[in-house]
Amino acid sequence: MEFKEKTIFSKDLPPVWKEDITLRENGENIRWNIVFVGKIPERVDLKIHLDAPKSRAAVSLVCIGRETINTEVNIAFLHDAPDTYGRVIAKAALFDESRFVLKGMLHVTERGVRADTYFLGKALLLSEAARGEIYPYLEIETNEVKASHGSSVGKLDERDMFYLCTRGIDHAGAQAILLNSFFRELGRFLPDEERSIYFQEAV
Repeated sequence: MEFKEKTIFSKDLPPVWKEDITLRENGENIRWNIVFVGKIPERVDLKIHLDAPKSRAAVSLVCIGRETINTEVNIAFLHDAPDTYGRVIAKAALFDESRFVLKGMLHVTERGVRADTYFLGKALLLSEAARGEIYPYLEIETNEVKASHGSSVGKLDERDMFYLCTRGIDHAGAQAILLNSFFRELGRFLPDEERSIYFQEAV
């Protein structure tokens, strides 16, 4: 089955974005890279049904929240066939008074034997007024699965900031280096303009 990948930018989305996707073919394999910068939807509801054996889906979300952006993102994976695979990786950097709420549901039915599913959500608060909330959920109806999740909301590590500043890097430069590390491979989906503002390689 052909691998299908696409990148979706928030500027092309309506204020409320809903998608309900079903993978019906054996071995069907998709990856969505979602980039939230600038104009960001107020609400997102994305549900992916893995209804065929060995179907695979991965969703990566990168969010740069600024000013008073307020968004809620709901992502659900439903594993309803044997040997399915699902991944959700979402990371947000929140500036100013932005607010980001992420809810992730991994649901494996009794037909989803040997499913392999994982959710990771992380948010960095880069101002005192920024807010991030992450809620992972698991609903498992069979024993033969690999299912786990991780989440964190916090600030940049002060020790890392101090170390970089002792090497002659100013506060903005140190922050850019740590943001580059935080987003790692997901940062490649950001537009060049955003990367030049917020990211730089370690020295």
